[in-house]
Amino acid sequence: MGKPRGRKSIGLKVAISLLVSVLLESGGIVQITLARKGISYPVTKKVTLVDTLHGVVVEDPFRWLERDEAPEVREWEDAQEELTRSILDSLPAHAEILARLKQLWTYPNQGVPERYGNRYFFWRTDGVQDHWVFCVQESLGGKSKVLIDPNGLSKEKSLSLDYAQPSEDGELVAYGLSEEGRENPVLRVLKVKTGEVLPDSLGGWRQGGVSWTHDNKGFFYSRNPMPGSVPQGDEVYYRQVYYHRLGARPSEDLLIFSYPEKKEVWCGVSVSEDGRYLLAYAAFGKGNELWVKDLLQGGDFLPIATGFENSYTGSIIEGKLILQTDWKAPHGRVFLVDLTNRARENWKEIIPEQDDVLEDCEPIAGKLYVLYTHNTYTRLQIFTLEGEFKREIKLPTLGSARVYGRWKGKEVFVTFSSFAFPPVIYRYDFDRDTLEEFYRAPIKADVSDVVVKQVWYKSKDGTQIPMYILYKKDIVLDDKNPTLLVGYGGFRISMKPYFSSNLILWLERGGVYALPAIRGGGEFGEQWHRAGMLGNKQNVFDDFIAAAEWLIRNHYTAPERLAIRGGSNGGLLVGAVEVQRPELFKAVICQVPLLDMLRYHLFSIARYWIAEYGCAENPEQFKYLLAYSPYHNVREGVGYPATLIVAGAKDARVDPMHARKMTARLQEATSGDGPILLSIRRKSGHGVEMAKSRAMKEEADIWTFLMWQLGMLEN
Repeated sequence: MGKPRGRKSIGLKVAISLLVSVLLESGGIVQITLARKGISYPVTKKVTLVDTLHGVVVEDPFRWLERDEAPEVREWEDAQEELTRSILDSLPAHAEILARLKQLWTYPNQGVPERYGNRYFFWRTDGVQDHWVFCVQESLGGKSKVLIDPNGLSKEKSLSLDYAQPSEDGELVAYGLSEEGRENPVLRVLKVKTGEVLPDSLGGWRQGGVSWTHDNKGFFYSRNPMPGSVPQGDEVYYRQVYYHRLGARPSEDLLIFSYPEKKEVWCGVSVSEDGRYLLAYAAFGKGNELWVKDLLQGGDFLPIATGFENSYTGSIIEGKLILQTDWKAPHGRVFLVDLTNRARENWKEIIPEQDDVLEDCEPIAGKLYVLYTHNTYTRLQIFTLEGEFKREIKLPTLGSARVYGRWKGKEVFVTFSSFAFPPVIYRYDFDRDTLEEFYRAPIKADVSDVVVKQVWYKSKDGTQIPMYILYKKDIVLDDKNPTLLVGYGGFRISMKPYFSSNLILWLERGGVYALPAIRGGGEFGEQWHRAGMLGNKQNVFDDFIAAAEWLIRNHYTAPERLAIRGGSNGGLLVGAVEVQRPELFKAVICQVPLLDMLRYHLFSIARYWIAEYGCAENPEQFKYLLAYSPYHNVREGVGYPATLIVAGAKDARVDPMHARKMTARLQEATSGDGPILLSIRRKSGHGVEMAKSRAMKEEADIWTFLMWQLGMLEN
């Protein structure tokens, strides 16, 4: 739905970590060259190398592929990319698929307008631009002006606008420009009236999370520590909060809030709407602590909730904290906390836990707008500040919604989309209880004949799992339908109905699309999440496998017509399922994946994810990590599905070593005819803020690969 302003987020949805191993290298090197069904893979070196971890000998013959900058690794990557390009570019449908994607992706769009002072700020794209731009208008619906446009600032279209945060009076904007998806922006400040960019420049420490003081003298922001201030290698941890005074040198910025006792804790702050209070959080895994500071009276931060067993998020309104938490309520509830009497026993519950999962609680225009997840789709209800239920807003269909506005403002905006319902921004009128269309994205596709159904199936242990299935109404549901099964299953991230132009392409070609809400996500609350994390991770894979078996058993498809796709934690999902049940699938799309679960925590920011996955340094956690780690469970002589692994060389979250090592292992081991291909984007990261032109080319590769393997290009 465009690029709305970054909202409060207490608790991180980051991702993982691993162990320091005892390395025993014998030095033996074997060269492997493979050729199957006309495909000759690049020569890949094997080094005889083992770790002994908790008494278990673990082989790791492709560890040399972990070295990003080594010339031999670059040469190997280039050879893999050349192979991938030679195959995909030679398929006649590739150009046609890319052309159709351009049609589907090229439409103007905008985000929700948000008011600061007397101005409205919003994100916008003309549909052709590679990156979204940030705009301002003096009145709602009036003439707009582009404030920040990253397009054209880089010859290779690799510079993106990561964030833009106006000051409370709308006179200043702090913004961050980042190169090549590195998620390491340079923070600058501009004057809205004149467009003048101030001398202030903060860069090099992944700064973000800007929140202005209301006197416009400066802002709070979070960042990584400067090199030399923490042990070498830990610069990506110890996330801290600083205050920057306009005109001051970055080295003079004041450390405001930190958690030095545990480097994997992520800290952030936000200034209350009235400018008086500073709300700070320290997040670790699924939980976080919450602290408050009175900016008017000064003094230290005072605790509201401590410990990392539960999540806490909130907004301060009129000296009271509207606190959303899963404390003793896995589905969530809302308290009203008097900041002068913060003790937990004095919290007043205003919205009790319900059967549905509390997704968000937003104080807007004098009311509380509360979003719930009901069987994976959104419900939106309105309460008073005292917790009195007023009404439920009727949404257009089963889908996903968000709500935006200010406590002291008048506007209430609701965004909505679903699988067959392109994104719309509504303006809600409370007095008339109506959703008035404010902006509808002009999608170039007919979705009137798309069938959307939700089914329930049993997983291996009998747990009921919901799954959405999409297809065009004129197709025959039989064993011959090419089907794409997609999943995630982690970090309490919910898979909800959403609109995607890519799905239109798939459905137009006669494909079936399936999206199950597997455990590890947040669709049914914290218990659902915990059932798919740490030692319960196998439940996630079992849920996904059961979805595939249900689709086959109910004659939607067959193994030779079934593909799976996942990215990041979802890349781990499809990687694990591929090695556990290779006979179930014809093709696999594995994007920016985690695949070596014994060493993942040694790279980038992955120690933040230990709370979700565990760590091989722990003897008990090592056992289950080894049991499902995709890289370590590839077996010789097995006919693995055709696989396309995609990664980003500048990925700040998941190191591309996972993709390289898994590609080498699969190419060596598989006895199948399906190709094992790798594509590492040299000038991209985790996929965040990727240039549209690059993203379309990547999607064209993916859809061409899928349609080729599932026999859809022969018709």
